[in-house]
Amino acid sequence: MKKLTFVFIFALLASLTLSAQRDETVLSKTSLRITGAWGGPTLGITNFEGESATVAGGYGGIEFNKEFFVGWGGATIDLPTLDDNFSNPDFDYNGLVLGYTPAAHKVIHPSFLVLAGTGKASFNSIDDRAWVIQPAVGGEINVLRWFRIGATGGYRYVTGSELTILNDENLSGFFGELKFKFGFSWGKSDKYKSRNKDTDV
Repeated sequence: MKKLTFVFIFALLASLTLSAQRDETVLSKTSLRITGAWGGPTLGITNFEGESATVAGGYGGIEFNKEFFVGWGGATIDLPTLDDNFSNPDFDYNGLVLGYTPAAHKVIHPSFLVLAGTGKASFNSIDDRAWVIQPAVGGEINVLRWFRIGATGGYRYVTGSELTILNDENLSGFFGELKFKFGFSWGKSDKYKSRNKDTDV
């Protein structure tokens, strides 16, 4: 009985000691902190077999350290109908979105984005799956504290589609895009804080 009581007291003291210690996490070790949340629609244009095609989509995610973005996004390319045997063509894709926006506190700042995921090409009720990776570079304007407008351009790499017309080469291509960004960002960036400290007398 005494042994059981001793074990119980030891376990209780050990649990209290461990609970008083702060758990280390990946975020705490890397000083990565959530500073905002953003999302919105996108509208763009691309090329397919020498014809223009519209790209409409959207995205949403979390901002870290005022500069990094992690979220999910996707789009649909409304492909042109080239002939009567090629009806209702489109290409849908979605995936993980990673972004980097240095100097986001400034009115105009650059942005770097990459989307990586899967897509589905279809026409005449025939579907095929493919892989997509889409890097882009551009800029943003802080219109309001909760609203930004961005313009980006990049290249869409598609692989894995085995359809005759909607093949990898035809679905891949350059694109331009407008991004409408709604959300909120709080706090100041580490670079902004350190610069203010340097200027303090």
